[in-house]
Amino acid sequence: MTSTNKKISELRSGERVSLKDFHAMGGLSKARIKTSSKPDQKEKPKNSKYRAKKVEIDGITFDSGHEGARYRDLKVLERVGEIENLRLQVAYPLEINGILICKYYADFVYVKDGEEVVEDVKGFRTKEYNLKKKMMKAIYGIDIFEYYHNQKKLK
Repeated sequence: MTSTNKKISELRSGERVSLKDFHAMGGLSKARIKTSSKPDQKEKPKNSKYRAKKVEIDGITFDSGHEGARYRDLKVLERVGEIENLRLQVAYPLEINGILICKYYADFVYVKDGEEVVEDVKGFRTKEYNLKKKMMKAIYGIDIFEYYHNQKKLK
């Protein structure tokens, strides 16, 4: 059997075919690349980097259930007047010598007892976060308040 009588799917791995024969077999429209031994298998949704599950509260999507729970707590504190001006995902550009290195996004920023609080909900600290925390202190003089999900009260 010559190459032109074969179907593309019948070609063995590494078998050479002329461009003319390839087009005669149907070209790219007939070529199928095998990607899985189970073609009907649905792809599972990809896990987040730290295995946190996104949650939606008040139409806002949070990166984790802990962050969403903390948002609820802060909304209650705002309602009863313990904090005010609650803001989410506030961006702080981190520049050195006029060059933007990166941005730090605070999970929450609010005012408590007349002081602005920059808060980050943490499951654990990453190297990237530790660097950004130091840059926030060096550039803005801001100490980030870290809230861990097993913690009950504000410091």
